[in-house]
Order: sequence, then structure tokens, then C-alpha cells
Amino acid sequence: MKRQILVWLLFLWIFGLSAKAQINYSWETFQPENSNLPAAQVTQLTKSVGDTLWIGTSNGLAYLVDSTIQVVGVSSGWFVTALEIDQQGRLWIGTSSQGAFRRNLDGTFSEFSSNNLGGPGGFNHDHILSFAFDNNLVWIGTSGGGLYRFDGITWQLFNNQTTNGLLPFSDIPDLELDEAGDLWIATSSAGLYALKNNGSTFFFNTDSGLTHQHVQRLSLDGNEWMWLGFAGQTGSNHLMRFNRQNSQFEIFNQSNTGLSHTNVWDIQKDSLGRFWFACNGNGYGLAYYDSLGFHAQSAFQNQSITDLVYSLAPADSGFVFVGHFMGLSINKDQPGVGIASLEASSQELIFPNPAKDWLNTKEANLQPAAWSIVSLSGQTIKTGQGFPISVVDLAPGPYLLHISPEHAPESWIRLIRSW
Repeated sequence: MKRQILVWLLFLWIFGLSAKAQINYSWETFQPENSNLPAAQVTQLTKSVGDTLWIGTSNGLAYLVDSTIQVVGVSSGWFVTALEIDQQGRLWIGTSSQGAFRRNLDGTFSEFSSNNLGGPGGFNHDHILSFAFDNNLVWIGTSGGGLYRFDGITWQLFNNQTTNGLLPFSDIPDLELDEAGDLWIATSSAGLYALKNNGSTFFFNTDSGLTHQHVQRLSLDGNEWMWLGFAGQTGSNHLMRFNRQNSQFEIFNQSNTGLSHTNVWDIQKDSLGRFWFACNGNGYGLAYYDSLGFHAQSAFQNQSITDLVYSLAPADSGFVFVGHFMGLSINKDQPGVGIASLEASSQELIFPNPAKDWLNTKEANLQPAAWSIVSLSGQTIKTGQGFPISVVDLAPGPYLLHISPEHAPESWIRLIRSW
């Protein structure tokens, strides 16, 4: 049989697992003690046209312009649970008990709650978790009340009762509308659902590949992929990437990223194409993913700031605003500084890749390093020390190579065993 070489994209995964491999940023932090921030707990962030940063807190709404925080007076008492900008540039605010509000372009606010829209055929739930927009259509995900669709005049409710069990959920932590017009629905108990633009539905749960039923956050990654962050569970496996074209999943956990976390609260893409992840648990409140792979951050080490991160808003040039339990922070250092010794091209680390028989390295400090080869599901296939590495006993396909040099950060490299 004629041998064919599998052609794969090569990704380099580099991140710090020990103190010497961490990237410790300097941070500017806004707190009620040094600014007009209405509460220390910053729950939601979003940016509008003109670079205004909107800040949702446990006690109202504020905004940051020219390094100064201003409070929106009408919002006093709002526990902000969702912030999104619609296609007309209007800000939508979800709250934990007072419904939704829309800040119109003239600065006035419109209220959407059971207080003024309740009753049969109306809007009857006031704990808002998410928004999605399709021109003049607004989708609103609630906590306990299902999914609402609002066309400016009429409200339509989607839940277990109104859809005859096709959409059996009541909590909607996040919504994403893709380029095909399909609405992706994160649920807290039933996994991931999709409401297609032709009216059909389909879903994924733990029986069909998800690691958890509680999907907390969604983020589209081009026309093919979508990131899924999970919450409400113990253990790892709280981050996945879903291929919307072939319905395949990639699982990211401590074994193949080094990111030790218990929840992923937010996922945002910055202007440089990096994906940022707001996490909590085990000291890692922040991580980012770029063309080189994952970088797990002990975000606020030695700065008396919590690692419980709720929300993110990327700024220019790879900087990022971070909303957390003790305020609002922005990094003063550009991401990626500090691991240049191993952030070289893949060919400078290992070659050939894909490999048929052997892997080698040009880096002298990697020659004696301990290594392990791990499957994408996290299973250790083989271990050893020193280069070259024989791969003749591996089945063709993708793997992760974990390298542990004595005097350099640990590294993860995605390698391909070819035919």
C-alpha cells in the first residue's frame, strides 16, 4: 500500500508550570479606595466604539475614559450580571434581580423587566445572564426563566414547556450568534444547544463529548472553531474547543496545558488574535492562548489581588482589562515577555515535525532534558530523557511532547507521528 504522509497544522505549546516559568506582570488596579469604582467586585466588562470601557459591578455600572472611572448614577443597586453592545452601538445591561436595561445612544435608559413588561406573552424574568443580537432581534438568556427573543414589539419564550422538550433548559449563562445565523446556547445543566436559523435544534452533552454539563462561556474562533468554558464542577477539563464543521472536540486540562483551574468565567479575543481566559482556582486567575500555545498565568502574584477573575476586556496591543473580586486591573507589560528563550520557531525546538522515526532538537539546553509523550486526552504514552527520541512505536496521529529542561521553563509541543 502506498504510504501517505499526514499533513497537519503544527502548534507549539509553551507555558510556565513552576515559579521560574511564570510571567509576572505589573498591574494598575482600580478599587473603591483609589477611584470612583462603585464596588470592589467587578462582574462584567465590555468595550464600546470610542474605546469606552463599561464596568459592571455588584453595586452598579461605571465606565472608564482617560484613566478615570465615572459612575452611572441611575444604576445604583444593580448587581450587573451581563454587559453587551448591540449592532447599533447601544449598551445592554443584565442584572440579578431588576431585569435588563438598555443605554440608548442619547444616554437615556430603557427598562425591560417583569415590572413593566410582565404578564402573558411578556417578559417575566428579571435575572439576566446573557445577550445576543441579530440586527434588530435581541436574544436574552436568563437564570431560571429560559430564553427570550425580542423583535422590538413581541416577546417569544423558549423553554422546556414552550418547545415540547426540544429546548429543556432554564439557565442560559451565555449566547453566541455565528456567521450562519445559528444561535449557540450555553446551559448550566443541559450542555450545549444550537438553534439553527432554519428552526431545527441539536445539542451536545456529556454523552456526546462534553466534559461537563454546565457550559459557562462561549467564544467563536473563526468560521470553524468555538471555545467552551465550563463551571460549577470540581476537577479539571474545564476548557474545550469545538469544531462546528465536524462536531469534534478538543479537551484542554492540566495534563496538556498546565492550567490548573476549576471554572472558566470568561473568554475574550484581543487585537493580536490571542484568546484570554478568566479562571479561578489553584492560583491561576488568568491565561492566554496564541500561536505558540497556552500560557498559564499566576496573574496577580505578590500584589495582594485575588486570582478569582470574573471578566475580561482586551485593550490595544495585547493588553487586557481584568475584572476580579477586588477591583479592575490592567497589565502594564506586554504579554509574552519573559520566555523568549523557548519561544522560538518550532523547527528550532524539535525536528522533524511531523516525524516518522526520530525527533531531535538543536537547542543544547534541551538535549539532556526529561520528556514525556502524552495523548490529546491526557494519557501518558511514554517517558524518557535526552534526545533524539524514537517515535517508531507510536501510532500515526497527533500527540503532545512535554519537555522538562533543568534550567529553563517546561514546554509542551504538539507533534505529529506520520506514516
